[in-house]
Amino acid sequence: MKIKHVRADELTQDVLADARLVVVAGLANIDDVNTVPLLRDYVKQGGQLLIAAGADFNPDSWNAAAWKDGEGILPTPLKREVIGEVPEVAGENMKPFFLSFESLSGDEFFSACRNARKRPARPLFRAFLFKAVEADVSRETLDAWKESQRKKLGEELAFIAAAENGRPTETPRLREAR
Repeated sequence: MKIKHVRADELTQDVLADARLVVVAGLANIDDVNTVPLLRDYVKQGGQLLIAAGADFNPDSWNAAAWKDGEGILPTPLKREVIGEVPEVAGENMKPFFLSFESLSGDEFFSACRNARKRPARPLFRAFLFKAVEADVSRETLDAWKESQRKKLGEELAFIAAAENGRPTETPRLREAR
């Protein structure tokens, strides 16, 4: 196994071509022009992606750049509030925690756990964590996402129907692209 360390601005399709796992760690913000599209293509082709927030992680910035209403690399938007504190801030009140294999093994978004059953003592489950972000899987968030997806699908179906009838029409997405 060969480990490569690259900065986000060095990420290319060539770098990702032979990667089995990509760990994005310590980025307070992420570039939605280059990095997110590259990582999205990587994941869509079966690549594994782990995002480790880091001390200065900005959930609002990540939501804007990497959620993109389900079109980015985050499986759900992130909650604004973080869990825990880094040791420098917590001082004597430091309370490290760990990922729980049991709590993640059934989660559809954490597919690494499906393979971890063979080797549950992976380093991922032994790493000390001090601060984390939580996915926003609230009913209202998921319902809003479903509605936006229904709207997009409806627009695409209307476009296809119009094209099949020889009446090409412009969708809101095409207008935005101009």
